Amino acid sequence: MTMRTTARLLVAFCLFAFTFTAFAGDLSKKERKALEAEWAAVYSGPVWALAYLPVKTGVTMGIPWIGPTTTVRTDGYTIDATQAASATMGSMQTLWFGVRPYERLELKEALYEDGNIVLTFDGIGESDGRDTKIEIIGAPPFAQVKPILDKLISGEDPCTLHGEWSPEIKAAIAARTLVNGMNKRQAYLVVGEPIDSSVSEQDGKKIEIWKPRQDYGMRVGFGASMDMTGFPSELRFEDGVLVNLAASSGGGVNLDD
Repeated sequence: MTMRTTARLLVAFCLFAFTFTAFAGDLSKKERKALEAEWAAVYSGPVWALAYLPVKTGVTMGIPWIGPTTTVRTDGYTIDATQAASATMGSMQTLWFGVRPYERLELKEALYEDGNIVLTFDGIGESDGRDTKIEIIGAPPFAQVKPILDKLISGEDPCTLHGEWSPEIKAAIAARTLVNGMNKRQAYLVVGEPIDSSVSEQDGKKIEIWKPRQDYGMRVGFGASMDMTGFPSELRFEDGVLVNLAASSGGGVNLDD
C-alpha cells in the first residue's frame, strides 16, 4: 500500500469517525435513557388503535423483525402503505396490516434511534400477536405530537367515548362484525380505512360506497402467512347508515357526515 493510498484511507476514516460521533453523540447515554423513560411513561396502560397501523415484517439471516411504516411529525403523520414484498439472498420483507382499528395494545418499549423515538406496541388480549411500531421523527416533546398521535391511538376504549351507542353495536364492534344500521364511524372501527370509496346522490339520499381491504398482506417471520379479512367487497351507506349488508357483493372517507 502506497503512502498516498494510506493517507486517503486515513482521511476517509477520520471523516467517517467525525460524522458518526457528531450523529451518535447528540445525546449522552443518560439523556437518551431519560428521554426513553419519559416516552415510556406516556402510555403506561392499554391503548386502542384508531386506524390501520401496518408494519414491515421481515426475516434476515433467519432472524424475524418488524419495522415501522407510520411516522409522526409535529405537523402530521404518514403511513407508508406502498411498499411491495421483496426478497434477496438470505432475507425477505413484506407489508402487513395486522394491526387494525380497535386493536388493543400496550407499549413494550420506547427507543431513541437515529435521532427519532420508536414506539413498539404489542397486541394484548384478543389482539395478541398483532404488534406494531410508530416512529416519532426528531424526538420532540410528547405535548408537541400528542394531537397527531391522538388520531392514531387512544388511551380510552373508543366505544366508551360514545355513550349513545347501543350495547348491541358495541358488542358487534368488539367482535369485529358488521351489522346494518351502523354509522360510518362504527363501521370504520370494524373494517378500517377502505381501499377505495365513492360518493353520489340517488333519490335525494347521499350514497357512499366503501371497498374494504380484503386481506391483511403477508406476514413473514418463522414462516409466512396471508390472512384474509372476511369483509364484504363492498359496503353501502345511505345518508351515513350502513344498509343492505346481506346483499352486498362480498381513499379517504369522512366519518362525520
